Amino acid sequence: MNAELKPRALDIEFFSKESSKTTQLVNNADVSAQIDGKHTWFKYIFNEPVFLTKIEVFSEGYNSWDKFEIIVTHVDGTFHEESVDVKTGVVSLQLGKLVSGFQFRPGRKWSSSPKITKVIATGLTLSEFHAFEWKLKEHEQRAAELAEKQSNYDALKDTRDTLSSEKTQLESEIGKSRSQLDDLNTKVSSASNSLETLLEDVKTARSDVKRAREDKNKLLDETAEIRRELETLTREVRLFPSEISGFVREGNRNIRWYIGLSMPFVIVLFVILNSLFSSAIDLTQLWRNEESIDVWTIFLTRLPFVLVAFALIEACGYIVGRLIYEIVRINRQRLEFAKLSIVAKDVSAASANTTSLTDDEVFEKETQLKMNLLREHMKNQSADQFEYKGSAIVSALVGVAERLGGKKGD
Repeated sequence: MNAELKPRALDIEFFSKESSKTTQLVNNADVSAQIDGKHTWFKYIFNEPVFLTKIEVFSEGYNSWDKFEIIVTHVDGTFHEESVDVKTGVVSLQLGKLVSGFQFRPGRKWSSSPKITKVIATGLTLSEFHAFEWKLKEHEQRAAELAEKQSNYDALKDTRDTLSSEKTQLESEIGKSRSQLDDLNTKVSSASNSLETLLEDVKTARSDVKRAREDKNKLLDETAEIRRELETLTREVRLFPSEISGFVREGNRNIRWYIGLSMPFVIVLFVILNSLFSSAIDLTQLWRNEESIDVWTIFLTRLPFVLVAFALIEACGYIVGRLIYEIVRINRQRLEFAKLSIVAKDVSAASANTTSLTDDEVFEKETQLKMNLLREHMKNQSADQFEYKGSAIVSALVGVAERLGGKKGD
């Protein structure tokens, strides 16, 4: 390719409106032709399409963080838009397209008066571009042909070297194969003699394998039966811990149920007490402010309400107390069972520490100890603790009735 086909700075004659101030900036060397860097579009239109490779805008007064907006118009009507940073007073955009024009707009500056000093558009004219394109195609075609020839030459050379190496290797292997063939003939004659002996041994081995498989199937059947028995025994042995877990879950459910039952009585008790105290305060204020009031009359008229209130307080307090007692009793039983389990586990673990017992044997001893502790614990419980008195709420209501009946009898 010739030197004149290299991209160059396009002269001002290639631009339309040569007399405008904006166009005068093309390849400008005159300081007086500089233009203020306003935040407006500087447009450049070519007289004919050119192959544009680079756009450079020289300026003064812009910082490195300022940006220029550049729009390039392609010959097919499409646009390329990009925001470019200012680097040491120059805004540069690399391209490689046939374009009909471009425009740029500097960023807005409030505190200074920047200048646009020069614009350089580097590229080729349309005729130069076509000549460059043909030269490039010819060069690429010659390069492809040379590359293909070089590839063919390298392939032939590699093939020759490979065939030569394979020839040497084959000659060496033929010599080795002939020597091995003589050895194999000797071995074949020896193997033929021992083949009959091996066949007899194979028959004997097959008979032994058949008997071993039959023994193996019997052992597998016995093992499966033993495992089924072991699973049954394990479920029976571990029945006690699962019952403790069920007792704990049932205890938690009863505790939530008793708390829910006690809430209405607590609310009633709180409302009655609040009403009594507020009424007493109102009566005190009334007695202080009214001199002619008859306190005894007010006291006698409120006496039935007070008696009913005391009866409700007594009933609600007893029911709430009874329910709290049931919650405490359930929690105490849970603690007793947990204590038994902990003691049994610790004693079993400590006792089996220096022994050769297996895990299943340790678990069996631990379960036996739990059952013995539970039996002794149940013996020590008082008989009236297991007397059925109904549910907690029924027992509480019966207790309130008995207390009220006892007070009337007194």
